[in-house]
Order: sequence, then structure tokens, then C-alpha cells
Amino acid sequence: MMFSVSRHFATTRLAWVVAAVYAAALTYGLVAPHPLWLFGATGRAIEESVDRTIVGHVQHAAAYALFAGLLLWARRPRTWSGHLRWLGLAVSHGMVTEAIQMLVPARYGAWPDAFANALGAGVGWMAGAWAIGFVTSRAWKANRPVPRKESQSGSARVRGFAGLGWEGESD
Repeated sequence: MMFSVSRHFATTRLAWVVAAVYAAALTYGLVAPHPLWLFGATGRAIEESVDRTIVGHVQHAAAYALFAGLLLWARRPRTWSGHLRWLGLAVSHGMVTEAIQMLVPARYGAWPDAFANALGAGVGWMAGAWAIGFVTSRAWKANRPVPRKESQSGSARVRGFAGLGWEGESD
């Protein structure tokens, strides 16, 4: 019992560390004047070619889908108000970073980007909630292959993984 509690604690701590590091990287990428400065002229050309295109909006949505999924993995709220609170954090992070971009030289904040951030957070939250719900549900546990015993005409046969058609004789 002690092992499972400490393992859960370690997983939760890891989830928070991953979510915090990703949040810092996401904030830097959205607020820095030239986030791809490391790549020199190529980085600036990439920034200019992607800005204000559908690819830029897809990048925003994907980034916030991952951010919302990481928050959900780290927190795993049990109530609707808890879900809305953490989803609101992801959405408000996107809105605030777009507002801050208006104050940063060589950056601009745009409503379509803010909308893409919110849409991505919502989609990521729904996908994450479905995935966590599926993994922790009884239906998933019931559909896992589990060996079970069946008796036929007095002799014990072990029917292997349910639904896979494998049957073996027991010794």
C-alpha cells in the first residue's frame, strides 16, 4: 500500500513539473520578441512566414491543446467546477499572453490567435478528459484481457484471454 501511494505522489509531482516547464516554454515562445533567435536569419524567416497564416493558428491551437492536457494530467479534478477552473486557467493564459504581446516590440497580439488558443485548450481538455476517463473507467478494465477459468464436463479448462479465441488445457 505504501508503494502505490508514493508512486502516485511521484507521478503527480512529475506531472506538475512537466506542466510547469511546458508553461514556461510556452510563455517564452509567445512573449519573446524573437523566440527562434537561436536559428538566426532562418528563425526569423520561419517566424515571418508562419505569422498570420492558418499554420500559425494551428500551432497556437496545438500548443494550448497540449498545455490543457498537461494541466488535466497534473490536477485530475473530480468536479465540474474543478474542470472549469483549470480549463479557465489555460484559456486565460492564452488571453494574457496575447495581451502581453501588444506591449512587446516586434510582436503583436491578435484576436484570431487568442481564439485559437482558447479553442485548442478546449479541444485538449476534452481529449485529455476522455483519455483519463477511458483509462480509469470500469469499461476499460473490463475489456482488458484477463485469464478466467471455465469448467467443461468435469475437467477444468483455462480459457485464456477473453474474446481472443485462445484456449489452453490446464495441468
